[in-house]
Amino acid sequence: MNQLTQLHRLLFKRQAYRRLLMDNQGNLLPDAAVVMQDLSVLCCAHNTTLRIGQGGIDPYATIYAEGRREVWLRIQKMLNIDDRALQRQLDGVTPMASTDDD
Repeated sequence: MNQLTQLHRLLFKRQAYRRLLMDNQGNLLPDAAVVMQDLSVLCCAHNTTLRIGQGGIDPYATIYAEGRREVWLRIQKMLNIDDRALQRQLDGVTPMASTDDD
């Protein structure tokens, strides 16, 4: 997949996240705010993912918690991608030339 296609897919996904969760001014919709608050707790958004078991650090529980955090970070990334930075990337990519060998 070329860079231009990847950027267009990223733009498409970012727009989908924003349409689902945000109003036209970029604020979370009321229901989205409730869901994001719930996910922030579930996904360890503001707490450590390190989990302690009976014998010390529990590596499996820690990895599991870190996986949850990855989901939170993905949602945040999609909601907060900088429009100007994305446009600069799109502007800097030259579309691949078509090769019609008919």
